[in-house]
Order: sequence, then structure tokens, then C-alpha cells
Amino acid sequence: MLDVGSGIGGPARTLAAEFGCRPVGLDLTREFCRAAAMLNDLVGFADRVAFVQGNALALPFGDGAFDAVWSQNAIMNIADKPRLFAEIRRVLGPRGTVAFEAALAGPKGEARYPTFWAPSADLSFLVPPAELHAIVAAAGFVEVAWEDTTARVLERARARRDGAASDVSALGRDVVIPGDLTARIDNAVRNGEEGRVVTMRAVVRRV
Repeated sequence: MLDVGSGIGGPARTLAAEFGCRPVGLDLTREFCRAAAMLNDLVGFADRVAFVQGNALALPFGDGAFDAVWSQNAIMNIADKPRLFAEIRRVLGPRGTVAFEAALAGPKGEARYPTFWAPSADLSFLVPPAELHAIVAAAGFVEVAWEDTTARVLERARARRDGAASDVSALGRDVVIPGDLTARIDNAVRNGEEGRVVTMRAVVRRV
């Protein structure tokens, strides 16, 4: 399994622990890959999960190398989504599966920044759900599941906002999230409430 935009590796390690797969995480940011490898060592996953620094638009893997691809809250930082899904399809084996969740453009105007995925609009490439659906289909995938998760994500954002003042641990969120964490949390709530950002999760299969 390939995790595109793996960050510091939490989802990849969770998938390895719960399903027994051997994920490979790919992230553009070298520091995230180093942190992910360090955390692997700390929790005894060094031989179960690997991390590679690389570009999702030119995946450094052979054709058909993976049975499945996972991507969680990463594709909004990638402008060329048709190329992204073409690359994902290339590295998948026959009838390989893709599961992803992402923030998308809502119907009520531009997102407020900073957000958790971008400090400003120039690093954020949101598209409406219908456009993403068309991109995924054009890349050669069929829909298995496609779910609007906006209400659930907004509920979590409100809980995060209400509990932010108590998150003072040495390994709290501000260790890996640069900049004004309070503003990012507030904007997560406002973007959802104002209809500026929606979130979707989907499972699609290669044809």
C-alpha cells in the first residue's frame, strides 16, 4: 500500500497495525519523512513501514507496484490533480483501490487562511467536489464510495477549538504545525460553517 502525502506517518502506521499491510509513505517534505522514520523507531515499526521523500506527480515506483493507494488530507496541496491521479493509476495493479479524504472548494466563496494544509491561498488548490469527481473518472477509476464528511469534520473542528487551550503537552500539535495554530483552528470552524470548504472521502477502483 502507498500512502501519498504521508506526513509524519500516523495513518500508515495505523493501517499497518490494524490490517497487517506493509505501507510505503511518500511525502514531498524531507523533514516529515525523517520525523516519520524516527517515530517508527520509537514504536517498533521500522521493519513494517517505510517512508520515501518524493513528488506525487512523478511517483518513484514502477508500474503496478501497489495493491492500494491511500491519501489523507494531501491532495489540496497539489495543483495538477489530473496528473496526480494518472500517476496513482500507473502504480496500481489491476483493479487496485484508492481511498482518500480531502478538503474541497465549498459553494460560498474562497477559503479563509491560514488553514491546516496551507498558510495562504498560493499553496492551496481546492476544487469543487463535482470537478474532482470528473478528474478521478477521467483518470480511469470507477466509484465504489463517495461521501460528504463536512458535518463530521466540522464537529471535530469545533471540539478542537474548544479544547485547544488545554493542549499544552511537549508533543502537542504546535510541534508539527507551524505558525498561528489558533488561527488555523478558528478558520477550520469558520470555513465549514460559512460553506467555504467542504470535505469528501472516497473509495475508487482502477479499471
